[in-house]
Amino acid sequence: MAGTTFFALPVRGAEDTNYSVHDNHLWFGDKVIGDTEEVFLDTCDVSYQRGPKLLNLNSRSRGNCAGCRACVHTYRNLYDETVLRDSEQLVTPQQVSDFFDRLEEMNVPVADLEQIAVVTGLFGSEESVVEHMVTVANAVSRRGFNGELMYFGCEVNSRDALSQLAQLGHFALIYAVDNFTNRQIALNPTKAKITLEDAGRTLLEAKSLGIATTYAYIAGLDPLTDMQRGAELLMDGLTRFPIVNIYQVQMPGQIKGMQPDAKSLEYYILARKIFEEVFRGTNFRPRKWENYRPLWYDYYEGKLF
Repeated sequence: MAGTTFFALPVRGAEDTNYSVHDNHLWFGDKVIGDTEEVFLDTCDVSYQRGPKLLNLNSRSRGNCAGCRACVHTYRNLYDETVLRDSEQLVTPQQVSDFFDRLEEMNVPVADLEQIAVVTGLFGSEESVVEHMVTVANAVSRRGFNGELMYFGCEVNSRDALSQLAQLGHFALIYAVDNFTNRQIALNPTKAKITLEDAGRTLLEAKSLGIATTYAYIAGLDPLTDMQRGAELLMDGLTRFPIVNIYQVQMPGQIKGMQPDAKSLEYYILARKIFEEVFRGTNFRPRKWENYRPLWYDYYEGKLF
């Protein structure tokens, strides 16, 4: 029996898509392809949950982050205050402490959370990242949190900084790789200066220190041959399956960064096969709740997972 699936549809109006939702059904053109429960506006908030025990923090305002051609936040005229809701500061220990106090007042016990993930814009330095993660760790440990603390980014690369993060307990790193080719053109300058070899070294270093590791990747930006080479290059530094997003196009300028063959369904079917082949023989599988724009929903290598 099929379960409930969450997915994001990057559209601004009915003319942007063949999909629609009405009468409690998901339609493709004039055909019903599924039942629906609720439809939400995908907002950018200072915090949000991926279930009752999974908390994400946008501590450094993703809505103010810019510079990566593939990211919708680079296009400042796309959103207004109905979507961008992450202006609250979570910087000082007092601000972080007050945030978790309010969370518990809203009947979200911090001690019951299984993961707290800092998924956010650029901090500016690895020292700032470590300082913030220590601040969050101190605040939640006082409230009984013993779950996984995770950082999603690319600014922590030295062994010393990684060692400090490893000391925080159950720590995980999702390295924001985004794409394997044309990095100087596609990415914010801070990210662009990081080579795939650099990312690979960081992941191996983190893994050696006991940190859970993987990376985030956007399918649609690289040729398929480069996709396979990149996946193979980074594999040894991982303890989990990569988070592979389908390229989210909402503005005409984003199309310029898309691979020409990524405009066809076949590209994404072949992308699935590439990652399944690279990770064959491992027990790594996508985790559905991590990703609302995935290549995998219910089946992996032809089997329910």
